[in-house]
Order: sequence, then structure tokens, then C-alpha cells
Amino acid sequence: MPTLTIPTAESLQPLRRQLRCSFPQLDQVFPDCIAEAQALLSPAGITDYLEGASLICRIGRGFEPVLVYLEELPQVAADLGEQTLGLVSRTVWTISRSPNGKAILPFLQSIAEVSRRPGDHLHCPHPPPAGSLAQGLFHRYRGGLPRR
Repeated sequence: MPTLTIPTAESLQPLRRQLRCSFPQLDQVFPDCIAEAQALLSPAGITDYLEGASLICRIGRGFEPVLVYLEELPQVAADLGEQTLGLVSRTVWTISRSPNGKAILPFLQSIAEVSRRPGDHLHCPHPPPAGSLAQGLFHRYRGGLPRR
């Protein structure tokens, strides 16, 4: 596991400006969240992470979905690939524009666990739609998981 180094206040400012979200609680958790993200993601992944969090901030569902995204998605992206960051944030945006908006928080809360425990074998007679998060999980793990 990479060592987490909390960024300095000076190095945080440009990153915090990239995260377009004005919840006051964000300033308390941002240093820890970005430290984990920097330990796990590439510079492009950091940009995608902050863009995804900014998108989730605009869904109008309060601070908690943003917090869950910031806390959980770096490890999910490290496990499944950085393209997961955009897939998750766009999926949340889509759900927020549907009658299923109440599913956003449970979706975000469960995605980290699902990414860690996809099962030994996925048998799916109908593969998920192209470009979906489910498709990414399906293709990554359809042959089974190596035992850790």
C-alpha cells in the first residue's frame, strides 16, 4: 500500500480550485481525500477524480454523495482502472436525472465493496451495455479472480 502524505496547504490550493464544489464540510476532508488519491492515481486520474466529484456536487443531493465519491473512488479506480472515475460520476449524473435519484447514495456506498468482491466467476448470459460500469466489471472479472 502506498504511503499517504498529506499535501501542504500551498499544494492543495490548485487542486481544491479544480474541485468545483462549495460545501463547507469539504475543506475538512479534502486534504485526506486528495492524499489518498495522489497515492493511488496518475496525474490524469487526479484530474478525472476532481472532475467527477465536481459533477456529483452539481446533482443537488447534498454533501454526502460527494463525500462518498471522494473517499471511495480512488481505491475503486486503482482496482478497476481510472476510467471507472468517469463511468461512476456520469452514472450518478444520469441517475440524478431520473426518478431513481434516491438510489445514488446506496450505489456510491456499495460500489467500493462490489469492486473488491466481484465473485470468483461472473456468469452473465446477457453482457452489460458497452461503456457502462457494469461492463467494465464484467470484462475485468469474467474469467475469475486471482486468489490473494
